[in-house]
Amino acid sequence: MDLLVNTANAVTAVGFDLLVLAGSGHAAAEALAVGAAAGAVATLVFLWSAPRATLARALSELSTDLLEIWIYRRLPRAVLRAEWRLAGANARLLAAALPPLLASALVAAPLLVHSHYRFGLQVPAPGDDVLFAVLLDGDRFDLARDPATLTWVEGHGQVLGPVRSPEETQLTWRLRPASAGSLRLGLSLGTWSGQIPLQVGGDAATLAPQRWRDALPRLLSPRGEPLGPGSPALGTAVEYVSASGWWTAWWGLGSLVGALVAAAAVARLGPLRHI
Repeated sequence: MDLLVNTANAVTAVGFDLLVLAGSGHAAAEALAVGAAAGAVATLVFLWSAPRATLARALSELSTDLLEIWIYRRLPRAVLRAEWRLAGANARLLAAALPPLLASALVAAPLLVHSHYRFGLQVPAPGDDVLFAVLLDGDRFDLARDPATLTWVEGHGQVLGPVRSPEETQLTWRLRPASAGSLRLGLSLGTWSGQIPLQVGGDAATLAPQRWRDALPRLLSPRGEPLGPGSPALGTAVEYVSASGWWTAWWGLGSLVGALVAAAAVARLGPLRHI
């Protein structure tokens, strides 16, 4: 599972970085390019996997039943029969469309996750307060006994804490970096140690605020380095402040354009299964 997740994250990260390059350093253009790729890929997956004959038949039945309800609107029994058939046609349409919709959403989801870490978080400036939390494995770390330290490896500033939360099995530090750039902190939990990246100031970057020990959570933190199986921490998180949601408008516009272009290309070339 670790190999599969790491490979998927690496592949999607490379694809995302190539799409960002197409934006030429302009955030709106980057979001537009990534959204267009996501919309095009999702549309192609849907059109390839959708059972077109079943969908067409269900849509035809819906139209027929709706027309019958209108024609026989003064005959309650006929309307009830048409409504029953309409409910069945709706159920068949949903059953046929739902798997392709889920498949297309799963394919586009990694680009949306990468976009959140690129456009959706605000990089702190030197002097800003930043919270850093560690979610602990209670079977491997004793909050009351085991030592926990956090120090600067690259960069400098204040480190306040930790605050221990036994109910949540969590440690929280307050950081106040005094330097800018790609900084790193050294985290020690008992006999285990690791490093935590922290981006402060500078140009926009794709952030990696979380690190996880297990494989599945890393799908939602694709650039975070694994903590490793020997870590007493289940996960770590730098709590960056959310940025303005402006990028979702450009991302959504791009996805719409990408979807329309992909659909038009398929309509011109013919069904994907025959290409």
